[in-house]
Amino acid sequence: MVNTSQTRTTQKLDDAIASSSGTLDDGALRKQIPLPLTLAIVAVILASALLAFRYLPVYRGVLPEDFDGFLRAGEKAQNGLSPYAATEAAPFWDSPGSIAIFGALPRDPELAWQVYVTLSILALGLPLLFMVSYRTLRQVTYLLIGLVLGWKGVLGVLDLGQSEMLLFGFVSIAAATFETLPFFSGLSLGLMASFKLPWALMTLPFFAAARIEIRRREHRFRRFLAGYLAAWLAWLVAIPSLVFGKDQTVLLTREWIKAFWRQYREQFVSESNQSVWISAVRWAGGVDAEPHRLLIAMGIATILVGITLGRLLARLDFVSGAKIRRGRALAWIAPWLMFAQWVNPLAWKWGNVFAVAAPFAWWAGGLWGKRRWTQWLGFGLLAALWLTQQSSALQFTGVVSIYWLVLVWVSSCRPTSI
Repeated sequence: MVNTSQTRTTQKLDDAIASSSGTLDDGALRKQIPLPLTLAIVAVILASALLAFRYLPVYRGVLPEDFDGFLRAGEKAQNGLSPYAATEAAPFWDSPGSIAIFGALPRDPELAWQVYVTLSILALGLPLLFMVSYRTLRQVTYLLIGLVLGWKGVLGVLDLGQSEMLLFGFVSIAAATFETLPFFSGLSLGLMASFKLPWALMTLPFFAAARIEIRRREHRFRRFLAGYLAAWLAWLVAIPSLVFGKDQTVLLTREWIKAFWRQYREQFVSESNQSVWISAVRWAGGVDAEPHRLLIAMGIATILVGITLGRLLARLDFVSGAKIRRGRALAWIAPWLMFAQWVNPLAWKWGNVFAVAAPFAWWAGGLWGKRRWTQWLGFGLLAALWLTQQSSALQFTGVVSIYWLVLVWVSSCRPTSI
């Protein structure tokens, strides 16, 4: 009996040692590292590596025009000068808080650019990895489609040194933490809105979702609102005052408001703007068209915006706060990203970068599982518009604005998987 007991004990020890030695069969390995997640990681790393290889080097010491303007604005403000001069080739009109942040970049312009590019790539890539639950190969397909849809916008952002990729990161963080860390969610959203004033539009879905849940969890709404207001206070008052002093902060704020209104018309009619409003003006014959034609065009655009907003709000009723989790955040926020870009009065054409999240909303809506001819018609129209808007010669026709509208509608089906 003793020998038998010792034999069993020895066998158990051997089994324990074998199980802890790290030896895994194929099934266990697949459970630890799912194939869809592996493919998604590879896809995001490859896309990030391509962007880093292309944009990290500074060729001939020439920085992208807009980013160079950001750096010069920071230098001027630190030297007591106004960065909002109307004579600048690339006028600066972001908030004083953004000047303070750009002033915190390294003094060496090339190093500052490399830091900025790295942060931009991370702001785009990390949400695509950590805010989607890659459980099937179909979700990896959505990731690849999103990269294709948004790739032109990504290149446009980095070609000019713009900040839409950083904005994508801010919104993604706000969506991912909306349920679990409402104060941090409001803080992230407020930082984004105070950094780029027109993007205060993105507060709408968050406040609407919080309103749905306010009866059961009012304390979370209060925390979200506190974080949001704290971000505005920090970005517009506290940070600039610490960096530039109280008096200069007041002066910079006044100059910022003046510059915004002074440059608004010029920027509104520029070729880079593709919002629904300027597209309506172009369809009416331009800003110098007859007043009644402009009024009709703007009225039609307003009705279309109202119908689209109603569709998005109806979809929001199916999204309770408990379901806005990390693995579903991009699917929830994707159509709102494109809607905010579409109705933004200054919607730059490189806003296509926000389309990277749209396919995850298709997954949440179960579109591939449906066989409705209207859905397939929408996808066909979307593909045709995606090809058409690649041509710079057609951008004055409003094709980019129509492309964004179709993206919003196709991405705003009532979710079945969210």
